[in-house]
Amino acid sequence: MLFSPLRIPDLIHWAKKGHQSNDCFFLMVAHESYHQLPELVSALRQENLRAFGGIFVQLIHEAQLIDEGCIAVRFKTSFAPRLVRDLDGTTFKLDHLPKRPSLPQGLSMITLIDSLSPHLIPFLDKLYFKYGSHVRYFGGGAGTSAKPGADKSDRQDTVFTTDDGLARDAAIVALVENPSSMVIKHGWKRVYGPLIATSIRNNIIEELNWQPAAKVYKEVVEGVLGHPIPEDRLADLDTIGFPFGMIRDDAEDVVRLPISVTENGGLFCVGGIANNSVLHILQGIPEELVNIARDAALEVSAQVKQSTTSILVMNCVTRSMFLGQTFDKELQALDTASLPTRTPVIGALSEGEICCSDGGHLEWLNKSIAIGAFY
Repeated sequence: MLFSPLRIPDLIHWAKKGHQSNDCFFLMVAHESYHQLPELVSALRQENLRAFGGIFVQLIHEAQLIDEGCIAVRFKTSFAPRLVRDLDGTTFKLDHLPKRPSLPQGLSMITLIDSLSPHLIPFLDKLYFKYGSHVRYFGGGAGTSAKPGADKSDRQDTVFTTDDGLARDAAIVALVENPSSMVIKHGWKRVYGPLIATSIRNNIIEELNWQPAAKVYKEVVEGVLGHPIPEDRLADLDTIGFPFGMIRDDAEDVVRLPISVTENGGLFCVGGIANNSVLHILQGIPEELVNIARDAALEVSAQVKQSTTSILVMNCVTRSMFLGQTFDKELQALDTASLPTRTPVIGALSEGEICCSDGGHLEWLNKSIAIGAFY
């Protein structure tokens, strides 16, 4: 359900209508409505409504981008959504999450993570170690650091639950009783490599092939483009359109997105890269990216059932920045997933994507499209 602009009494009225004790609400809030989050959380708490959510640059509703407001999705669950704090260090704990032996079959897990948390990859690794393939995973990176003109050092709260309120450097784990079908694709192709990440510190690639990472990256990209990269573009590498790809057997490369150059000539990436990872530099062709979006939509629509309650999409915000006006075509392509049941395709522009089902390993993804049908 779309609330744009966000009138909190209207959202609360909708949530209470036909409310059942096992209802839990997933709230995606647009950046322009960030200032309303404290009031929203307070209202949810006052009405004893279980909810969780995050802040996003823009929302997606039936092939349209929404600048302000909130998209609300009603799920069923016996488990309260849990907040995992302290992802700015290695002391975070998962002990308070439900134990795997106590879970029924067929659960889905929605996970939102502060996209700038330096330890989000270890968090996902521990989460997968705890639950494995017992659940299907869906979610994305919350935050607005990729918003044009955003100050990446100006950290805001990015995720919230009714019980815990607002938080940053944190993640939300919400187990819902709705079965699901998931698809993840990106469409970026290799144009250079391999390169070895010979020195890594947290989310920063310090060296590629034993040389300063930014120097190597700039030389390669300029060689592909055939002209120098303007200095002002080096401050926002996510607009250039040349991410890294980490090799995965029998699957598309896992995309890692460099977003800025550090003072020491490193590359700050959204998501981690292990030391000595084998990387390629990738490039996107707009028509191919749109076609991949259509493929993802058709693949998930083939699995849609009459009992489908929602079709959610997390689409990387940097795809919209790269595609520009062509991004409208990608949104229209994704909307074809609604055709079998006319269930609206809704979601957000995310700063990283999470999607895993059918035994695949849980990965943090960039510049990708995650789409899931929930029943």
